Amino acid sequence: MNAHFEGGTMKQHGITRPGSLLAALVAAWMFLMTGSQLTWAADPAPDSAPPAEAAAITPPDPVPVEVDASPLPESAPAPAPAPEAPRRQRLHEVVSVGSSATVKAEQSASEVVVVYGDATIEGDVRGDVVVVFGKLTLEGRVRGDVVVVLGEAEINGEVQGDTSLVLSRSHFGPRADIDGDVVAVGVAPEIDPEASLKSNPEIVTLGPLMGYFDGAKDYLLQGVLFLRPFPPRVGWVWIAAGVFLVFHLLLALILSRPLGLCMETVRQQPARSFLVGLIVCVLVGPVSLLLSFTVIAPLLIWMAFFALCIFGRVAAYGATGAALGRAAGVGGLAHPLAAVLAGSVVLYLSYMIPVVGLMVYALALPLGVGAVLIRVFDAINKERPPRAGLARPENFIAASGLVSGAPGPATHAFDGAGTNTQVSPVMGATAGPIPSHPSTEPVPPSPTPPPTTPPSPPPFAGPVPPRVIPLVGVDDLAMPRVGFWPRFGASLIDLVLVGVVNAMTFQSAQSFWTLWAIYHATLWALKGTTLGGSVLNLRLVRLDGRAMDWQTAVVRLLGAVVSLVPLALGFFWASWDSEFQSWHDRIAGTTIVKPERRVTLV
Repeated sequence: MNAHFEGGTMKQHGITRPGSLLAALVAAWMFLMTGSQLTWAADPAPDSAPPAEAAAITPPDPVPVEVDASPLPESAPAPAPAPEAPRRQRLHEVVSVGSSATVKAEQSASEVVVVYGDATIEGDVRGDVVVVFGKLTLEGRVRGDVVVVLGEAEINGEVQGDTSLVLSRSHFGPRADIDGDVVAVGVAPEIDPEASLKSNPEIVTLGPLMGYFDGAKDYLLQGVLFLRPFPPRVGWVWIAAGVFLVFHLLLALILSRPLGLCMETVRQQPARSFLVGLIVCVLVGPVSLLLSFTVIAPLLIWMAFFALCIFGRVAAYGATGAALGRAAGVGGLAHPLAAVLAGSVVLYLSYMIPVVGLMVYALALPLGVGAVLIRVFDAINKERPPRAGLARPENFIAASGLVSGAPGPATHAFDGAGTNTQVSPVMGATAGPIPSHPSTEPVPPSPTPPPTTPPSPPPFAGPVPPRVIPLVGVDDLAMPRVGFWPRFGASLIDLVLVGVVNAMTFQSAQSFWTLWAIYHATLWALKGTTLGGSVLNLRLVRLDGRAMDWQTAVVRLLGAVVSLVPLALGFFWASWDSEFQSWHDRIAGTTIVKPERRVTLV
């Protein structure tokens, strides 16, 4: 018999019966005496006469008690006592990255965090459970919250906290018992009718974007996380790759001649092509942000950059295929169409390799973009009529000698009409005009002149000094001019200097551009160079030979904005221009040279 007492009641086999403690004791004694029946005597005879003291007292009339003499039903056998639950093995935080984690039924963990792996909870988790890029299978109990991001959730246990499902498919089984709130972002959960949820799930939908959810998730898990553009088991990626391959082949067929020139540029100038393309790829974002106030300029910039990327990638594929043809001795791969096809197949296969695929994809883009830009500007230069380079006029000779500090007295000067005349070492004595072209008539040998009386000097009219125009920088104009890369190196040095000063003082983007403008305008006007230009021995000069002034410096600074707008192509122009001038140099009438003597700021 399995019975216990609680609060004046008796519980037997899960059934509660009223009664007093005395009645229970009597029933138990009679059960032991009779085996299966309990009977009570109505008036039991006393064994002996009561004592005298007791006889003197008249007892009250006894209350009749009816006793059910029917036999009690045989009781069911008492169930075996439940075994004590075994003590769980206590674990600390379970953290797994790139692999799965399991909390078994006899284990208890404080927290569970799994990234890019599956989590199975059969035991007890005292805290929270977080699964990112994986699947959660819950059969046990979680006392905290459950968070699943970009994964799956199969919940068939108890969750005492909240459940958050972010872009994750989920199913609540029949044994699911959720005490907190359920929030699902993107995908509505599947709920079994027998599941117990204390509140209705809150669903945040993404509208039509959810149609692309599975494909984007597969690409993220199999492509992005492995650093490869083409995951082999994602079907839509190969469909897109096939469409682009057909488009690339059409470009190679229609524009075979310019594509062949770009492929040749990649072969002959790979380093230059890569650096030019890399600079364009880096500057396209900042330039678009800088010109965002114009609204239309960023749109045009990105459209041009997108076109460059498409044609540049085709050029990179073609150059790869042509290189394979030369290495294998296959002459047919020299044609752009066949070269693009072969190069695309090879690079597409390399895109499937983790890490290596992303590196190859990233290197091919600036290489092709730079080759396209170089060919574009070469074509522009060829279409322009030839222009003679800057020649030093003959009447600059004397000034050049004076400015350069040539030893000895000047022997040529200018007269008032601009004629080049010969000057005697004695100031003011001229020997007459110097013929511009030598005479072709034979000169007979002059006989020894007879001694003559020197003529009397003419009346003295005062010395007439030669008209010498001191032109500053005439010698610098004859020095070699520099293109884009030396200018770019000087600008990097200036960038570091101004950036450090701005970081130590104002610490804002607006102040950086203000310091940049003041720095360049001041040093251009006063010294004709900057700190970076002084390090690389570069000087800014005017084409008319005059010294730099504030007006020219400010005009050149404002013209730099024009050079910056179209993907900074105005700066690259100095590499292809016949006179090595950028767009802002043409606006201000300046250029940059590399003089023989060292340029200093003091």
